[in-house]
Amino acid sequence: ADDVTGSELLWQYPALAGRVGYDARTEVYRPGDFMRFARFLTVAGPSWTAATRGYGVVAVTCSLHPNLCSQLRHLAGWRVLADADGGLVAVRT
Repeated sequence: ADDVTGSELLWQYPALAGRVGYDARTEVYRPGDFMRFARFLTVAGPSWTAATRGYGVVAVTCSLHPNLCSQLRHLAGWRVLADADGGLVAVRT
């Protein structure tokens, strides 16, 4: 999840605690983990997808991360499940 969807998912579904890959409290992350997430959000570098390891679903707010949404729409190994209302959900195939 990104900085918007992660918080919303945890608010709506508290049972997902520990299963959502992003928490808006950035201070809980080690610097390397946070940088991996930042590279994912900005699609920076050859290993920008490293933050998705261990996760089968990605939820992104496209108005905040349009380049990421664009890349996810065509990313090998992923299928877009929903792409509407300013957000995108993709699942690992």
